[in-house]
Amino acid sequence: MTRKEFVEINPSIDKLLKIQPLDGNRSAIILTLAPENPTKQGFVDSHGKPYDYASRYFTPWAGIDEDPATGSSQCTLAPFWAQMLNKNGPFYAYQGYPTRGAEFYLELLPEKRVNITADDLGFNDVDWKDGRLYTPNLRKLAFHRNTVQLNNSYVNHLCTPTRASLMTGYYPFRSGTQNRVFLPLEERGVSLEFPFLPENLRRLGYKNYMIGKWHLGYCKKEYLPTSRGFDSFYGFYGAREGYFNHSAETKDPKTKKIISGLDLFNEVDGVSRPDFSKYGIYSTTLFANESIQVLKKHPKESPFFMYLAFQSVHVPLEVPFYYETFCEKLKNNRKRYVYCGMLAAMDEAIGQIIDYLKQLEMYENTVIIFTSDNGGDTDAGASNYPLRGKKGTVWEGGTKTNTFVHAPNFIKEHGVREDLFHVVDWYATILGMTGYPTDVYGDGLNQWSMIQKGESLVKRTRLVYNIYPPLAAVRQNNFKLVYEIFDVNLKYNGQIWLFDLAEKAIINPNGNPEILNGAFKSYWCE
Repeated sequence: MTRKEFVEINPSIDKLLKIQPLDGNRSAIILTLAPENPTKQGFVDSHGKPYDYASRYFTPWAGIDEDPATGSSQCTLAPFWAQMLNKNGPFYAYQGYPTRGAEFYLELLPEKRVNITADDLGFNDVDWKDGRLYTPNLRKLAFHRNTVQLNNSYVNHLCTPTRASLMTGYYPFRSGTQNRVFLPLEERGVSLEFPFLPENLRRLGYKNYMIGKWHLGYCKKEYLPTSRGFDSFYGFYGAREGYFNHSAETKDPKTKKIISGLDLFNEVDGVSRPDFSKYGIYSTTLFANESIQVLKKHPKESPFFMYLAFQSVHVPLEVPFYYETFCEKLKNNRKRYVYCGMLAAMDEAIGQIIDYLKQLEMYENTVIIFTSDNGGDTDAGASNYPLRGKKGTVWEGGTKTNTFVHAPNFIKEHGVREDLFHVVDWYATILGMTGYPTDVYGDGLNQWSMIQKGESLVKRTRLVYNIYPPLAAVRQNNFKLVYEIFDVNLKYNGQIWLFDLAEKAIINPNGNPEILNGAFKSYWCE
């Protein structure tokens, strides 16, 4: 075994005290660590006035006045959320920081890992759930003897929040990405206070490659993928490009005019060059070919991390006609028919990449992770059956995904895990795969042991779906609390639900959230 010095991978406490999640509509919020009284001391605004996170965000929505100078109110909502999440929970404490200058031992562990992310893939959108679809390669991987399926895998409700959590290990409300996606001409990016996953993998000796959709900011060089740990990037920075012309349209916020332009770039060392030569090549095919070229050039003996973020199956609905031939049973549903073809094209591309890994004799020692960035867009051909909700909501249909991990040398028996897993966990889990001894990173837990052996060294019992209008939600074990501020017509609603996800909705209260406390035994959250 080779011993190496490891640079501190977490932001220092001094830096954490300065993290400012800005959402464009609110003043800066300065995060503090483990305040003694989180319902009064959790936050201060840009004027230095104290605000409790729960009352700062939830009290105004509930229509209850509070004193902005003291943050005090007669509202029981704020203390309830503090209790719901526990004073040592994800809102009020950071735990398990690695010691500065910590050391670790490299052992026989996966040297290579490919993270494949589909875009807007619905919970029901694989052929072992909907037999009218065509995903033979995904099915073969998902049910392979060297694969573990994660039955309770969650992401955030939209692309930017999920991708930010994957890269930072933090919930979106900490990084300022909780409200919506980044728009093409916005001067936004994930705060540089947060080291991205490939930055720390680079310190462990990994080469890092990204292909596909970025969507984490590009208005500054510092926000570009190769400024945040990736050695190379090929793909698009925005969200809604054409699959064949690789161009996008957006409204200029200053002139209010619609402008269009190419969004396909080859980036190395912070230098980004547009690629006009790929017009007419379907993006799924293009990204698969680029992935294969990257693998071909990578030194076989060196560890690597590849983040392949397909454009499929995000709108616009576009696919070569050939792939629609696999979807004849859906001909009467035009959107689902095209969507199915897009899914078939992505499935074929994944199969090609797996085959090439085998040709290079790199397959056995590679960990392959497949997931989605959010639930399916049911207005664009997706299905989240039997779950409620869709992309953009905190209901299960907007946040629960098909996720599996395939690792020939490291998973010896097929399994289905029911443990709770959230996208913030990938950061710590992937670090754990490298042999770096960490149980937690940011808001995430190292769940590699659970995945590999079915043994949870650290177990997730709660998660935050999101905290931002129009919906907010948290989960503790099987209990999920949802607070809906606006209804579908954007009228104030103020509805609160408590669900037992193991059964059905057990409480649909109107009024004081103190009622909810009666659903649990005394001191249930300790």
